[in-house]
Amino acid sequence: MKDEIVLVSGIKNPLAAKQSIKPADLKKIPLLLREPGSGTLEVIANALKPFGIKISQLQHEMQLGSTESMKRYLLHSGCMAFVSIYAVLKELQQKECCIIDVKGLDIERYFYFIQLQGQPEGLPDLFMKFALRYNFK
Repeated sequence: MKDEIVLVSGIKNPLAAKQSIKPADLKKIPLLLREPGSGTLEVIANALKPFGIKISQLQHEMQLGSTESMKRYLLHSGCMAFVSIYAVLKELQQKECCIIDVKGLDIERYFYFIQLQGQPEGLPDLFMKFALRYNFK
């Protein structure tokens, strides 16, 4: 399943009106980031390398351990955050936040289901069917 990491801002953030920024502008924006060791943080760090930007050069407002906590903080602050597009679909639809395009920066990753050989059983099988049918096509 393909996922995209996007830069998101609360709709009330003055920078939300910009709609697009240059990668170098990321160094000047207060950002919420995932905690050290996070796979999402690693994906973001790798995507910024071609632009000569290191995570340590970004303005860390705060590092949080969950996407949900990042979204809640984001909606009530002047920060921006890199999150999965799937994680903010509801907030985008309700016009609580918006995506800020970073010129030339595309952050994609893939998720896979891994299971033991044989028939999937019970709850794992139900979850895989749900995810494939309703969420991520």
